[in-house]
Amino acid sequence: MAASSLSSSNDHKVEMKISVVPYIMFTKGECREAMAFYQEALGGELDIMGWKGTKFAEKMSSEDAEGVMHCTLKAGDTNFMACDAKGGPCEVIPGNDVAISVNFDSEEDIRAAYNKLSIDATIIQALEKSFWGAWFGQFIDKFGKRWMLHFQIPKPSELKEAQADQGSPKKAKTEESDEKN
Repeated sequence: MAASSLSSSNDHKVEMKISVVPYIMFTKGECREAMAFYQEALGGELDIMGWKGTKFAEKMSSEDAEGVMHCTLKAGDTNFMACDAKGGPCEVIPGNDVAISVNFDSEEDIRAAYNKLSIDATIIQALEKSFWGAWFGQFIDKFGKRWMLHFQIPKPSELKEAQADQGSPKKAKTEESDEKN
């Protein structure tokens, strides 16, 4: 039997700048404890945001609303993200409790990736501006894999700093200018 190889034409001249992050979803309310354990083992900085006070908490039991909506452990050059998914907007069962979370550097790139990856997908959350200041979308692709796409919208002060660092006189598009259009 002859060996075969898969090849694809690359229509893209420029590659997207992305980072892929494991996103762990806990179903028994143990996210805070588990991430503290991982921090103890790996070092780094742990940032935690709870469900309480979000639109999702209103639909949860008071116990579930005390859980973690999102957290990030920054250890070295790697990020680990996690949440308590019990009672949240996504059904999580053993086997789909880890997602492919992809962070993008531009709105154009996240839109392009979302439009291609979500073909024939089950949409959990359509790509939209989130209350935390990012474009975010989540879906299960046609192969059964959970994806979370994220682009943090730069604050105007961050855009000015980036322009100064690059010496660019161009005006960058900000969240404020997007809202006017």
